[in-house]
Amino acid sequence: MKRMSGILTVAVVASIMIAGCVQPEENMTASPVPTTPAVAGTSPTVETSAGTPVTNVTETPPLPPIGAKTISITGSGFSPDVITVPVGTTVIWTNDADTNQTILFTGPTGSVDLGVVEPGNSISYTFTIAGHYAYRAEGTEFLGTIAVTADATV
Repeated sequence: MKRMSGILTVAVVASIMIAGCVQPEENMTASPVPTTPAVAGTSPTVETSAGTPVTNVTETPPLPPIGAKTISITGSGFSPDVITVPVGTTVIWTNDADTNQTILFTGPTGSVDLGVVEPGNSISYTFTIAGHYAYRAEGTEFLGTIAVTADATV
């Protein structure tokens, strides 16, 4: 009986040792990746060999707000340089020039520095107070005027 108990003990210890040396098999099931239509300006999600989803994203600028007015900054000035808009309108300055432009304006709200606009980029401001605003590109002779009216029919 003692001998049987000794053999049983050795068998149990050997089983534990063998189990401790063996690594469990990794779960190799792939996680499903949702298939949604690609949005303009983005690349589809791909799965790497490690099973990790990776998305390559190309930024697409947001669409301008409805009713927004765009002013182009060119090498020769603003186009258009005079506009009239109702209160609540967003005005977008797009830098179509070859150099950085800093847009500043003054009006009923005081002086505002919109900051630097790099070539190919845009900056915007929503006018919430009626009045006349003079804007300019710092370091240039580029000038413009925005008349903001309380009348929404402009």
